Amino acid sequence: VRLIDGTTGIEINMLAGDTPSDAIGSRGIIALANNNFVIASIYDDEIVVDGGSVRLVDGSTGVAINMLAGDTANDQLGFDSVTTLANNNFVIVSKYDDEGGIVNSGSVRQIDGTTGNPIRSLVGSVTGDMNSVDIVESPRGDFYIISLAEKDNNSIVDSGFVTLIAQPIVN
Repeated sequence: VRLIDGTTGIEINMLAGDTPSDAIGSRGIIALANNNFVIASIYDDEIVVDGGSVRLVDGSTGVAINMLAGDTANDQLGFDSVTTLANNNFVIVSKYDDEGGIVNSGSVRQIDGTTGNPIRSLVGSVTGDMNSVDIVESPRGDFYIISLAEKDNNSIVDSGFVTLIAQPIVN
């Protein structure tokens, strides 16, 4: 992934994989309103084979601010989506993330768009809990809704789950 100066066309910086088939940027590059951007790479071998990574990058320098990486083979972090929020944060949805020793339990993580640090996370309790996730932000940007259609609740298979997350408004 190369950051190019939009005025001069000169390359500012380049981020590249360090193993064959890392496919940096394979799941997209998402711009945040604060001039940072997010690179989702589901096949990146940062910690384990195809653990995937999501990097927050400074939009002025092209230098990585922070990176989250899958810690189990084939987690493919960021596989489903990376959704930007009005307050410059973002949400990563990964249905193949193995959490708590449960294969493909999945995760939804809200990340600070300035530091790249996790704010909150929601993980599945059984395989397939995060197979069908929707993130919808309110028009004013003061909350977002996570809809988990296949989440098991109280041992009821695929009963679903919806939660509202309040967030500060950026002026």
